[in-house]
Amino acid sequence: MPALPQYRRTKIIATIGPASDSADILRAMILAGMNVARLNLSHGTYNEHRKRIQRIRTVSAELSTHTAIMVDTRGIEIRTGKLETRGVHLTVDDDFTLYTDDRIGNRSGVAISNHSLPDEVKPGTPILLDDGAIELVVVQVEQNQIRCRVIHGGRLREHKSVNLPETELSLSSVSPEYREDVIKELSFAADNDVDYVAASFVQQAADIYRMREILVDRDPPLP
Repeated sequence: MPALPQYRRTKIIATIGPASDSADILRAMILAGMNVARLNLSHGTYNEHRKRIQRIRTVSAELSTHTAIMVDTRGIEIRTGKLETRGVHLTVDDDFTLYTDDRIGNRSGVAISNHSLPDEVKPGTPILLDDGAIELVVVQVEQNQIRCRVIHGGRLREHKSVNLPETELSLSSVSPEYREDVIKELSFAADNDVDYVAASFVQQAADIYRMREILVDRDPPLP
């Protein structure tokens, strides 16, 4: 068996999913130098991640080493809705509208999951779709829709991410369901004694304080 890598300050974090969560692959990854196993809570179920945690710890114990476990939270998730054709192509300078009501989208617009977003943006606000693959800029805001112009086009499919890189979302724009999801994610982290929590889309120090409060309620005090 090859020797485990010596201690180093710079750590290697590897994301574990369906393609890499077997005992044999985990063993090979640890021997190759993986220090931290990352679990992305945006994908998979709590039960699936719980089994991965158990498997990682079993393999680590067999190798007489410690592999830290990190859970990556989903953060404030805003997504596009369904489309008539499951995908539309947006061209530079096209008009494209984001709707806050439930409707099937098309080449002229699509519904979004955050119904308070019109209160958070104004003309000139940039909006990124599909992890930044498509860029819009707000032209006009109405009660239940945000009219935009396409700055950088591309093919938009269903249920893609909506990000506002220059906008700090207020607490009122975060749904009760999202707050409940945060508590569930952090409770899962504490209940399974993970080593790290990676917080997605943090916008202010208050977000971190709130996370610490939730963790302290379920775990020994944090440093």
